[in-house]
Amino acid sequence: MREQLSTAEAVKTLLLKIGYHRLWSHRAYNASFPLQLFLLAGGTSAVQGSCYWWARAHRSHHRHTDTDLDPYNSSRGFLWSHIGWMIFKSKFHPGPSDVSDLRRDQLIQWQHRHYLVLLVIFGLVLPIAVAGFLFDDWMGGICFAGALRLTIAHHVRP
Repeated sequence: MREQLSTAEAVKTLLLKIGYHRLWSHRAYNASFPLQLFLLAGGTSAVQGSCYWWARAHRSHHRHTDTDLDPYNSSRGFLWSHIGWMIFKSKFHPGPSDVSDLRRDQLIQWQHRHYLVLLVIFGLVLPIAVAGFLFDDWMGGICFAGALRLTIAHHVRP
């Protein structure tokens, strides 16, 4: 199960990086509609917010690096720049960035509107079902694929 978990985490991280990060944040390449669906499902399973929210913050980070308008401003400390910006409510808000392309992208807007439902499906139900149906290990699916997978996803990078 550990090997499958680490492989799944590597694939999920790769999907987040080539989808949310390279495709939608930086517009580094064009992707077919089926590939976009696949990348959004993988990014959703990373439980790091909708693609619209993630890409908007990332674009703001590049535009306003290490200023008060940078959502991950490292001068606020190590904890803040790595996870604090996601879990703590703050008076700081990301600076403006051009996200007009993301506002016009119907797929991105659909995922943004339905993120919580998609999160439950791709972030919990699917990983647990895979462990249960393929390995007959429902409890392992809940513990590893559900809880441990999310901990690893937010704290360990391949």
